[in-house]
Amino acid sequence: MALKGGRNIVVRDLKFKWKACHPSMRVIGVSPQFMDIIVHAVEGQGKLRAKVASDLWGQGLPDNCDPAYQYESGYDKHKATVAPGDVRLIIEKAIDDGWDPEEGPQWELAAPLKLKHYSVRGVE
Repeated sequence: MALKGGRNIVVRDLKFKWKACHPSMRVIGVSPQFMDIIVHAVEGQGKLRAKVASDLWGQGLPDNCDPAYQYESGYDKHKATVAPGDVRLIIEKAIDDGWDPEEGPQWELAAPLKLKHYSVRGVE
């Protein structure tokens, strides 16, 4: 069963749904520091999870400023995004590493993988 509420993407002629999931605790107007990217194959049992960490979190802040408060600090907001192109890279790396989207089981993408604003952290 495909992921409910996910966005559609086609990679290597296979259809997927994906969603970015983040902790509920975050500063309003600021992108999350950590996220899980969840991918389900539309046809098949394959599930994929990639843990990502922001490369922008805390940049441009003085050394004594906690990045969690950058929205209130007057510095630029942390506006990192995970775009469909990033998800394509995640899926392609997982397939290249041996993930079979049609058969499953759930796959945890290993680091390193550099995205536009995030990097894959790997399994903890």
